[in-house]
Amino acid sequence: MVWYNKTMGKLNRSTLNPKVEQELKKKLWKTLSSFKTPHKAQDFWEKFLTPSEIAILAKRLVIFKMVIKKKPYQTIQDTLKVGGNTIARAQNTLRKYGHSFEEHILRS
Repeated sequence: MVWYNKTMGKLNRSTLNPKVEQELKKKLWKTLSSFKTPHKAQDFWEKFLTPSEIAILAKRLVIFKMVIKKKPYQTIQDTLKVGGNTIARAQNTLRKYGHSFEEHILRS
């Protein structure tokens, strides 16, 4: 697992014990799903994540939405300033996880 170090701005690439990593992820998923309203989620995550992390996640979500809506690669690249490989990864993820994954993406 890779952690963002806010004070140094670099990634720590050391690995954690698998049990510790699993427990940390469990806590993350619980926190992600605990908000009653989008406003409460926004209030928390804007304090928790850096502006860059928020931008990355938001952009990734829009890439998925545009791929689902069958927008041309060039449109996605021009609009979001991403490469073809990034778009292809999103497309492959959608193929792998299918319709239920798409439903969650489109709900947002």
